[in-house]
Amino acid sequence: MPLAALIVGLLCIALAFSMDAGVWRQQAARLQEDVDMAAYAVSIAKEDSMSAVDVTKMLQAHADRLPAESGATSFTLTDLGNNRYRVTGTRATSKHFSRILGINAPTLSSTAEISKDGEPAPCVLATNTSPAGGRGIEMNNNARMTISGCSVQSNATGAGSVHLTQAFITVTDGSGPGKLCHGGGVYEANGNAVSATKEQCPAAADPLASSLGVPVANGTTYANPGTDYSWYGSKTFQPGIYSSGFVANNGRTHYLQAGTYYVTGGNFEAQSGAKVIANGPITIIVMNGGTIRITDYSSTENSFQAPQTGPYAGVLLWRVNTGSCPDPITFAGGAGFKYDGILYFPGCLLDISNDAAITTRSDFTYVLADRIKMVGGSRMNIDVDNPYGLASNLGGGGGGGNYALVK
Repeated sequence: MPLAALIVGLLCIALAFSMDAGVWRQQAARLQEDVDMAAYAVSIAKEDSMSAVDVTKMLQAHADRLPAESGATSFTLTDLGNNRYRVTGTRATSKHFSRILGINAPTLSSTAEISKDGEPAPCVLATNTSPAGGRGIEMNNNARMTISGCSVQSNATGAGSVHLTQAFITVTDGSGPGKLCHGGGVYEANGNAVSATKEQCPAAADPLASSLGVPVANGTTYANPGTDYSWYGSKTFQPGIYSSGFVANNGRTHYLQAGTYYVTGGNFEAQSGAKVIANGPITIIVMNGGTIRITDYSSTENSFQAPQTGPYAGVLLWRVNTGSCPDPITFAGGAGFKYDGILYFPGCLLDISNDAAITTRSDFTYVLADRIKMVGGSRMNIDVDNPYGLASNLGGGGGGGNYALVK
């Protein structure tokens, strides 16, 4: 009995510490996101000649965005000279279950640096360094990618890292040609297919891999609307767990209330003329090997918007990487998709075809996939004013000018 009591006690201590450690890890990721946002807000302030007093107030406003239960937060600005600035954020964490251990809760710290004339980070990234055929971004048959305010990158190291056949990529940074980064070369079958500065670049890491972690589905469990034929016209759906998929079909209109939708079995699909209209910020997370298919669908009535706060701040569509992705993420059949958030498909092919288009004009933009393929008149249009990779809605106006987040 004494041994059993000791073991139970040790297990309770370990559990208490692990629960608090998990909270601290989430707080650290959120702090880094807010420091990044604050750094770019500083760039806007500098372009607009904001006074030092007002910059301090602005930084405090960014610090105040963090939940009060996360502990006191403060941001400081350091002028590094040569139009380079560093924002440092610190946050005092709190203990909950681990109080019994008698240890001090850590003080978290994160930094971000911006520099004038720095090069914008990619907002379109194909991460695979050695895909089959050596093609990270492949486009043909009048596909077009038009990117403004950020760069495009394929990590593939083959000579056709970016492979174009009767297709076109235009990248601008606001003052001229933007950057098309490749890992080994750009193949252009029809000449003049690229309007951008082509440059061989080191492989870019997945910027979300460490901060998002593994999602844990929570909330009420609901049935797949695609298997319920008792209603027609329109219906409102709630965030929560969809254990057998979420399929919108048969020309019906699906209104999604704000929140997180966990598709823990099956796929997220919009097809057969269905409409999916978000009534507020949403995150859709497809788990356990499912995929995302948006075909024969129009979202012209509404632009999907990701949340700006919470554990999935900025994330709109996320197919969780399970180590394999046999079915591509598909936008096809004239699908129109206007979005404001991160499309995050690690380990998966993003396949855009048959006149489908994904479009945004926002500071809240990122497209990441293992590989990207565009064919058949498909379009990707991204126009951001203040990109820094994981750009976020900073609030207020003003342009970022020639500043970029560099560290």
